[in-house]
Amino acid sequence: MEYRANADKKSYIESMLFDSARRSNILPITSTCNVRCVFCSHHQNPPGIESYRIPPLTMDQVHQALALMDGGKPVVIGESVTKIMEGEPLTHPRCIEILQEIRRALPQTPIQLTTNGTLLDRRVVETFTTLAPFSINLSLNSSSNSSSCSGRTKLMQDKFAERAIKSAVLLKEYNIPFHGSVVAMPHITGWQDLTETILYLDRHDAKSVRVFLPGFTRLAPARLQFDFKMWDELRRHVDQLRTRVSVPITCEPERLIDLNAKVAGVIKNTPSYRAGIKPGDIILAVNGEEVLSRVHAFHMVLAAENPVLKIKRDQNVMDMKLKKQARESSGLVMAYDVHPDTVLDMEMAARRHRSRRVLVLCSRLAYPVLKRAVEKLYDGDCSFHIQPVKNRYFGGNIMAAGLLVVDDFDAALKRMNFNNSYYRVVLLPAVAFDIRGRDLTGKSYLELEQRWNTAVELV
Repeated sequence: MEYRANADKKSYIESMLFDSARRSNILPITSTCNVRCVFCSHHQNPPGIESYRIPPLTMDQVHQALALMDGGKPVVIGESVTKIMEGEPLTHPRCIEILQEIRRALPQTPIQLTTNGTLLDRRVVETFTTLAPFSINLSLNSSSNSSSCSGRTKLMQDKFAERAIKSAVLLKEYNIPFHGSVVAMPHITGWQDLTETILYLDRHDAKSVRVFLPGFTRLAPARLQFDFKMWDELRRHVDQLRTRVSVPITCEPERLIDLNAKVAGVIKNTPSYRAGIKPGDIILAVNGEEVLSRVHAFHMVLAAENPVLKIKRDQNVMDMKLKKQARESSGLVMAYDVHPDTVLDMEMAARRHRSRRVLVLCSRLAYPVLKRAVEKLYDGDCSFHIQPVKNRYFGGNIMAAGLLVVDDFDAALKRMNFNNSYYRVVLLPAVAFDIRGRDLTGKSYLELEQRWNTAVELV
């Protein structure tokens, strides 16, 4: 029985791996990590969460995943997949061989590797020069006080912090494109640490910097918790830093309230940069077609060859032409809001169940833009009620859709006194569930269908 259970578990994990490769071109190759970040979500999880550590993938598993991938989309290494814990990919003893195998199988496909930088020595970086198109997402988090590396040591317990900080120097020297990321925790390292880290990434020619607003669950140690006002203070601090650097900086998650296709930043020496597009510009149309959201604008520009953009800058409207190939990166940096197809999927679900009244449960972060998307993009005869759901299971300041669980949705239905004769279908965010329709606690969304005697679908 134990053997069968282990075999089933292995099969389940592999199914998630291969599904991620097929759907998203994401391939986690190991759960081994060589640092211990204080902000790591896995250290704050409530009991009962299903998460899995994977040993280093075999080359056979890599080949199977590669056969499922789309050569037209970047291959992503080092990012998380559903319930699989991501690790540091360069701890995999055959990581370089895996990267070379990807390049052999997909000669023109961009490869994106996320790393904490501790294992980026000159030999490894030299190898990267043979993998183009290739880029790095460098999880630096802190670079201040590089002689003692105190900031990174506090945040990541990194024994090789100085080496990781100097990896930015190597990447610049070898002209390897890289994007920096920072989990901002000024209540631990101080505001000056955040400032110095972003200035450091700018000096070493990072293409962009993503500042992640820190999150904590209800079980996080007291020293990690903070007043919610710090998020607003952090956004103001980043706004001030934008005036001091040329690198585009984004805050994630954003608090978006509209669908205006506003440009958050422009990467240097890209088609958008050369065309003269600036942060704050709003894209109104691409090749004469009206833009419906940030996501819509971004993908329209990406797909087009030499697109003409209608831009609103302050009170002026102008046309600007980008010189680029179809599918070539434009250099635009934009926040993620709503793809118009999401509203279409909602309508199709309503029609499948012949329902003119639909309840849509979503995260608190998504609520403003999803509500606006329905108002702006839908003119049919169905009525969509958008209801934000609180992340009660994880608690703390968690507000992401991917961390909502069945019990959260159930609690929301109870609070609103859900009536199944009024709403014949309930829609949930698909990102909260794995390929079997199970949440992070192992519960199926179909439990809600049975409990409330109504149709439930994922979109």
